Amino acid sequence: MESPLLGAIMMWAGDYAPQGWAFCHGQRLEATQNGALFVMLRESFGGDGTTTFALPDMVGRVPVGAGPLGAGEEIALGAERPILHGTHVPATGLLRAALAVNFIICIDGRFPEPA
Repeated sequence: MESPLLGAIMMWAGDYAPQGWAFCHGQRLEATQNGALFVMLRESFGGDGTTTFALPDMVGRVPVGAGPLGAGEEIALGAERPILHGTHVPATGLLRAALAVNFIICIDGRFPEPA
């Protein structure tokens, strides 16, 4: 099996990031230690774009496909931290409609060649 593409993001049910992957928690990385990934991401998700860069922060977020303006397009889908009271949620014995998962990004993989 080929190694994953550098910068690939996937959902992950584990409570640890596998070797060669990191959680998408917005953490900053040094460009000198992660050169190929730095070339791809630059300051798209934070950092100074010369010596540091940040991984995407997917905590509490849902991925949305890029529109015609690219990945930097702003999309508002509601409140980041809605306030819910007991009156907003009906009492049922059903399972919740959401499942909490982690997102991880490949930090040690094959550099993707353009098509």
